Amino acid sequence: MANIAKIKNLTGLKQIFTLVYGNSIQQELSFEPFEEIAISQTQFEVAVATQYDPNVFQILLNNTPILPPPPPPPLGVTGPTGPTGGLGSIGQTGLTGLTGNTGSQGPTGGFGPTGAAGATGGATGATGDVGATGSTGTPGNVGATGQTGIAGETGSTGPTGLAGFTGSMGPTGDAGGTGTSGATGATGTVGAQGNTGPTGAEGSTGPTGDTGSIGLTGSTGPDGTGPIGPIGPTGGTGATGLTGQTANTGPTGEVGMTGATGQTGLTGATGATGEGFGAQTEFTIANNTVAATDVTGLLFSSATDRSAFVEYYVERITTGAGATELVASGTLTLIYKATTASWSRGDVSFGDITGVVFSVTTGGQVQYTSTNITGTASVSRMRYRFRTLSN
Repeated sequence: MANIAKIKNLTGLKQIFTLVYGNSIQQELSFEPFEEIAISQTQFEVAVATQYDPNVFQILLNNTPILPPPPPPPLGVTGPTGPTGGLGSIGQTGLTGLTGNTGSQGPTGGFGPTGAAGATGGATGATGDVGATGSTGTPGNVGATGQTGIAGETGSTGPTGLAGFTGSMGPTGDAGGTGTSGATGATGTVGAQGNTGPTGAEGSTGPTGDTGSIGLTGSTGPDGTGPIGPIGPTGGTGATGLTGQTANTGPTGEVGMTGATGQTGLTGATGATGEGFGAQTEFTIANNTVAATDVTGLLFSSATDRSAFVEYYVERITTGAGATELVASGTLTLIYKATTASWSRGDVSFGDITGVVFSVTTGGQVQYTSTNITGTASVSRMRYRFRTLSN
């Protein structure tokens, strides 16, 4: 639709002019400062019916300003309130609401107070009479002779020694511990001592000696008392009877037999020796070896070997002017690849850069090259040992 008019923003600020189509449809026109926007016939009809501020916007039709519509007349005075209408009929009673859920059960009441204690029972009965003392038991019999001690149990067989682990150095397995000796049988108890023989009966007391006879009374002398006769001698004391002989002491009970000594446990078998590295070998390293040279003793066959592990120690020492000391230790790992019929190697070392470089031929021969070091040669060698894994 062709534009017939335009709306102009009269201010130096951004503004928005809202076009209302009916009751719900709106269109907002955004204006930059002093901007003019062309509008269509429909937009023009809505715009001129819109209450807008003529100090902010200006509608131009053929460059002629169109003023906004006059404001609506003010509302008239509110009339007096009419009489109150009669009450309307009573509406229908609403439906009864649903019965609410039953409330949760209240807490259980506490226990009532404890009843009074019952009356105490009857009085304690009188203490019964003390029973008569029992008669003394007859003396026990003489103890039997001690039994022979039980023979000691045979010691258990010692455990077999653990087999040695297959470690990198192949340590020999620990020897089995020697079985513990059987415990010595307990010594038999000493037989009870025989009863002491009865004491001999006490000899009877000898008879009492006869009392001497009383001397005769002298006759009375005339006109006086005659002399009293002498008292007869006291009879001698009878001899004391002999003391009875002491009975012989009963024989001592036999000593119980000593239990037999338990057998010594078997010695555990020695564990098998682990599969370790071979014996240590020493090889001389030549100085300034440019061409790869065989290391004697390090030749591996692909017919029997698939991998080899070589532990080595390299030592290069010179003295005098330009004296040098280079030492390193490491592991050379070799593997054989059947598809390419060739050997590969890997080298992990620790220490100085000695200038010795190892390689391996397709035939499994380990070789080396060496750099030139200054000074007078003192030590230039390699020590190694190895183990292999077969195919």
